Amino acid sequence: IYLSVIIPFFNEQSNLAKLHKELIEVLKKVGKKCEIIYVDDASSDQSVDRLLAAIKKNIQNENIFSKLILLRRNFGQTAATSAGIDLARGEIVAFLDADLQNDPADLPAMLGKLEIGFDAVVGWRGNRQDGSLRVFLSRVANLLIRIIFKTPFHDLGCSLKVIKRDFLKNTRIYGESHR
Repeated sequence: IYLSVIIPFFNEQSNLAKLHKELIEVLKKVGKKCEIIYVDDASSDQSVDRLLAAIKKNIQNENIFSKLILLRRNFGQTAATSAGIDLARGEIVAFLDADLQNDPADLPAMLGKLEIGFDAVVGWRGNRQDGSLRVFLSRVANLLIRIIFKTPFHDLGCSLKVIKRDFLKNTRIYGESHR
């Protein structure tokens, strides 16, 4: 498997069908064997039913298949992400949020960066849908992190990431470390 796309979600019934359809179209263009791993963090709405209907409706081809992990209670995004990593079999692992703030259409360009030698590519939320206070605090936090730790990352809170599988071996994430 070339690519595993991990999508943890909690109560995203209004977004999952659209996300799945868009992701399938992008992965068809990748043209390699891909898996989508959805991890339900014990949603209390109709997320799972709507996702299953979307999977059934958007016929996948022989190179794309989906998995659904159902967590028995709400453990949080980090635990859901970790569960997806544990089942991922792709050479490359991608992470997307289910809230539609990450565009699946960005994946091919990010994969292209890996092919020219990068080990990981981190997204950047340019058109955030969060409240202005949250956006402001996020920008301040990212600026401080860049200055203090001398990192080149603009948006460490962005869930859109593409990483070579080798770099995730023996990595345990906990708390809020999925970011």
